[in-house]
Amino acid sequence: MQTAYQMVWMSAERTPDHLALIDDLSDRRLTYAELIGEIDIVAAGLFERGIRQGDRVATVLPSLFEHCLLLLALPALLFGGLAVERWVLRLLFLRFAKIKEYVFLLVLGWCLGIAQLGHSFGLPYEIGAFMAGVTIANSPIAPYIAATLRPLRDFFLVMFFFALGAGFELAALSEVWIAALVLAAAVVTIKPLAYKFLFKAAGEPDLLALEAGVRLGQMSEFSLLLIAVALQTQLVSQNAAVLVQFATLITFAVSSMVVVLRYPTPIAPSDRLRRD
Repeated sequence: MQTAYQMVWMSAERTPDHLALIDDLSDRRLTYAELIGEIDIVAAGLFERGIRQGDRVATVLPSLFEHCLLLLALPALLFGGLAVERWVLRLLFLRFAKIKEYVFLLVLGWCLGIAQLGHSFGLPYEIGAFMAGVTIANSPIAPYIAATLRPLRDFFLVMFFFALGAGFELAALSEVWIAALVLAAAVVTIKPLAYKFLFKAAGEPDLLALEAGVRLGQMSEFSLLLIAVALQTQLVSQNAAVLVQFATLITFAVSSMVVVLRYPTPIAPSDRLRRD
């Protein structure tokens, strides 16, 4: 059974100059040769955003050129996406893996390049960089890359949280502190119980399930990243951002205190619990 992309490709081979699409609203016209070129561009953009073979993609667009191109680009991505990863990036990594500086520069260039490409599509730089990391994760030397970049990652994490804290609007706390306390209390109460239930359902012992739930019982650092991006793009108000940030800080403090006092950690005050 042939896909829509394969049928368009065969038409482009047979009759490249024949009209393939006509947009009545803009009177824009594309030949089969032009259409296949546009499809390949969209498919490459989807690949850069992390879409892979087998992924489900939903589209909500009017019946215009762009929607048609996107629908035809998806099957093209199934054939071209894995080939790019398998025969370009992976080969480069495997060939020069012994040269640490090369791997470092290649990964850094890939990250910055995809972040810029994502930004050109209207995405925040952070999302583009995340997508670049997802593509690198498919490489067989992904653990080595993660270990090599850990110092750089930690440095930028420190800078990110410093910048986030410097932009914290203390004046808005008077309006949202009650809601933040309620949200934080709900998270540190419900989240550990939910994880405990899930771990028990997976067959883990009660004590281990409870400990894992408590250790995971705080709002994620990603909530700070997401709310920062949402605020930057004006999807949420300043008060909403402060509410999430303050609630996240509360859950960090409460969860960390409970873990340090009750479970084994390197900084536990009790000799019985202090361990690496």
